[in-house]
Amino acid sequence: MIKFQSIKNDPDLLPKLLNLVMSLVALGFVVISFIGPWFALPRYDVTSGDFYTLDSKFTLYFKLGLMLISVVIISRVLWVRTRGGDWKKPVIKGAILGFVCVLWYPSVIAHRDAELIGDAAWLQQQHDTMTWLGGDVFRAHSERSVELGTGVNAQDPPDRLAVYRPPTGSMGVTQINDWLWWFGYGPSFTQFVGSGWFYALTGYVLLGLCVCGFSWRESVLEARFLFKESIVFLMKTSVVMIVVMVAFVQLAHHTLLEAKDSLADSDYLAARTKIERAIGYLPSLCCDTGIIRQLGYCDLKSGESASVNSQLYQVYLLERQGYFERARSVVDSLAADSTTLPRYQAREISRQQLRVAINSINSGRYSRAKSYLDRVLSSEDNCLQAYFHRQLVSLQTGDLVMNQSMHRGLMQLYQGVRSKNKRGVKAASDWMLAQGELKEGHVEKAWEARKRSMGK
Repeated sequence: MIKFQSIKNDPDLLPKLLNLVMSLVALGFVVISFIGPWFALPRYDVTSGDFYTLDSKFTLYFKLGLMLISVVIISRVLWVRTRGGDWKKPVIKGAILGFVCVLWYPSVIAHRDAELIGDAAWLQQQHDTMTWLGGDVFRAHSERSVELGTGVNAQDPPDRLAVYRPPTGSMGVTQINDWLWWFGYGPSFTQFVGSGWFYALTGYVLLGLCVCGFSWRESVLEARFLFKESIVFLMKTSVVMIVVMVAFVQLAHHTLLEAKDSLADSDYLAARTKIERAIGYLPSLCCDTGIIRQLGYCDLKSGESASVNSQLYQVYLLERQGYFERARSVVDSLAADSTTLPRYQAREISRQQLRVAINSINSGRYSRAKSYLDRVLSSEDNCLQAYFHRQLVSLQTGDLVMNQSMHRGLMQLYQGVRSKNKRGVKAASDWMLAQGELKEGHVEKAWEARKRSMGK
């Protein structure tokens, strides 16, 4: 009773209660982060009609690491409490370690999960291609060439795909934007980052602040000392994280420069070996179309003209020389075996097929365009442009069932894209669906789709 009365008369009761509540909220956020995805790349199975998201294989390792940190900190707190020591230091150090690990996560994904981040970069590039002011939707408003004024105009996708700019040029502090991308904070990550990552980040920050606030209420002098210790510990752990990230980028940088020198000396075998070594330091470099072409060039000069990289380089060379039909035949032969190839090569082949399809649309060869788009859709489950342009072709050919299917797939995929400018593409898709329904005499369905395209 006396203890309850002392608690009741404590002048800091309300701040302490608030601090306790916020600490529980912080711990709740951390627990939720263990459950939710940290990365959510949207996928859509055109056969079953199922939408799902794909997380990174490294997410599980980070969650297990954070759980291990939590177990160690809890054990340390219990051990300190039994000896009458200060429990706040191990808690705040654990929060800082967790916070730094969460910040490190984008770098690991961008550098080492080449398959996932490459698909994310391609999906982001497709979205940008359709939504920028010279893209498929917005440029078409001044170039209405489709029946009934559909706001769509098929534009050639970018010739090159990359997660970030290869570290071959200047590496100074003036390249802040490049460094952010090398550290993993490019659009390929930020566009598809999962809610679990944000919960973890918020939870550890809030937990650290709550511990500092509790200490401040007990003793201002002690709180200042704890705060200084926390800042020093945060700086030390951050420096370790940054040094590791910079080390891999710098190693890839020097190796790529050595490969450039070997190319200048016409030592193609050495150049290829050094490029592959650079990819070992930064595995996501293999997603860069330019790097793939350099490997193909080295293979071609070394007499390995039958390699996949060499053939991809030959496609690029034939297109530059204007031999598009010959380039298409090479793409067709590569696509026949794409299921057995590494993901980065299969992705490049799909990108080339998509380019052929869009060029076929622009030249009025809808049958060829349909064939290539169907191939892409059968092998790729997150190709926005394939869904979008397949819907356009189905409108031109009067295939309402395919029009509806492609519209449904596009809308499903866009659930996983956060950019607000996706509304322009969705409106254009609704518009194409409305025209397809109207052609078949489905006036009410056409009106419903038309209203959606106007945002009603």
